[in-house]
Amino acid sequence: MIPYLVLSSVSIALMGVVVIGRRTNGGQAFNLDQFRSQAPLAGVLPADNRPRREYHDLVAAYINADVFRAA
Repeated sequence: MIPYLVLSSVSIALMGVVVIGRRTNGGQAFNLDQFRSQAPLAGVLPADNRPRREYHDLVAAYINADVFRAA
């Protein structure tokens, strides 16, 4: 009896995930753009991206420090 309950609860949960995924993705189970063959070849990251990323990392660390300090 317990294996049947576990199997049925897992299958109901899986169906729920599929239904929610279809509702949020416009009726499709998967977004086909994520499976493009050209996705890895879409382009090269710009060379000047590093300073901007480091700035955003510092801002995020500063914001997190303020949040933890206030708690």
